[in-house]
Amino acid sequence: MRHAHNQAEQFTPSSFAPFVCLLLVFLFLAVATALAHDPVLSGVELRVKQDHLAAHLTFARSEIETLILPDTNQNRQLAQTELAAAQSRLARLAAEAIEIQFDGQRVLASEVRVQFDDSNALHFFLKFPGKATQLSLRSTIIHKLARGHRQHLSVREGQGSVLAERLLDSSQDGFEGNLAQLRAAAARPRSFQQFLVLGVEHILTGYDHLAFLLALLLAGSHFRSAVRVST
Repeated sequence: MRHAHNQAEQFTPSSFAPFVCLLLVFLFLAVATALAHDPVLSGVELRVKQDHLAAHLTFARSEIETLILPDTNQNRQLAQTELAAAQSRLARLAAEAIEIQFDGQRVLASEVRVQFDDSNALHFFLKFPGKATQLSLRSTIIHKLARGHRQHLSVREGQGSVLAERLLDSSQDGFEGNLAQLRAAAARPRSFQQFLVLGVEHILTGYDHLAFLLALLLAGSHFRSAVRVST
């Protein structure tokens, strides 16, 4: 009787196959959709200081190369000499990459700096003088980049605590928030339910997590172990 009960708990290939096929189809469609939209990610970090707003934008160098001087040696990659010749255009592109408003008034960057690093990343550093109660941002460069480009936006206090995070794209290219309300919300401790919802959203929107889960399920052979893995 006990042997029969263990057999009832055990997955057989025929019973497990439909679930595996369905998950594989989902992963295939998800990857195909991602490739069709050519997704690329860049970063925008805003730090709220006492008398100014500091912005740090990070891009893959290859993304920005297509927006500046043409490739003179036709190798589809700009050399350091070509980049040096494009410094003024890079600075202008950096100054126009985002639009900032303090309490409904457009603020222009008082300082613009462009920097490369060894990881083929390109950094724009901008300084917007003044203080704001209502902060607004619009990414203008996102419409010039590859189709499906995403920008991860984080708004932080000067010392580093996160006030807000967003994922921008060409259809939702802006952010607006009241800094006092954002500070109050960030100071409140989050409940277990809020963390649970964030965790579920993070897993369901991450195809790498689902692929890893599939690998664990394929390695399991019993119902109880599958339940432990999936939860």
